[in-house]
Amino acid sequence: MNSNMFPGDLVSINGVDVLTAFPYLMTYIVRSFYHLILLPATWCRHFLFKLAKLQAAQNKLDTFLVLNEMTFIYFPGRDSDNYKFVKKPPAWGKLVSSRLQPVYPLPEDPDLKRRIKEWHNIEELLIDNGFIYGDPTKGGRRATPQEMNQSKNDKK
Repeated sequence: MNSNMFPGDLVSINGVDVLTAFPYLMTYIVRSFYHLILLPATWCRHFLFKLAKLQAAQNKLDTFLVLNEMTFIYFPGRDSDNYKFVKKPPAWGKLVSSRLQPVYPLPEDPDLKRRIKEWHNIEELLIDNGFIYGDPTKGGRRATPQEMNQSKNDKK
């Protein structure tokens, strides 16, 4: 996946890359395409759990709460009361952030601010010319030179 690009920021768990900026929410948009919301590490697990459950219910989108390298909780978007702990993190091809709003406002927190800034730097590298390329049914990929040229020609 992407671990070769950012080896210090990702760890491989059961063959799936996991961002190490814990805790955070990953909301399923389409296959292999997720939205990321980084959360304060100072919030207690009980509150993070409630937040994830409410986030899934409000968006009606499947959501994962990722607490650490080994704790992944899945909340179905249509029935967030039916959550479950899963052994494997969600496999993703593309991650974006700052599109969905968290159900609770995020506090001014220096650690969270640092992690968000680091993530935005990574996110900029993952998005080519303001576009996300790839087939979400294939786990995402970088655009080929031919696709890049075609995109530039389409803009003219």
